[in-house]
Amino acid sequence: MQAAHILDNRRGITSIKFQAFVLLGIGEYNARVEQYLESETANSLNRIAEIDTRDLLLYNGLDSLLEYKVAEIQKERMRWS
Repeated sequence: MQAAHILDNRRGITSIKFQAFVLLGIGEYNARVEQYLESETANSLNRIAEIDTRDLLLYNGLDSLLEYKVAEIQKERMRWS
């Protein structure tokens, strides 16, 4: 995701969720796991162990695929910038 910061370093637009939406049209893909990934305080643990295994595997697969697809687009844009 370094390329997102190089191409446009404004706050709030460099996350994979935002980039996947803008570049690929993929909406919220983490809705089923998001509540488990957040912790109550900076020093407390998240609740990732409580996520259904199938939901976690789907989220991980989508996150990896979208990261790769976004990176391909960003590499091409950096080549022509």
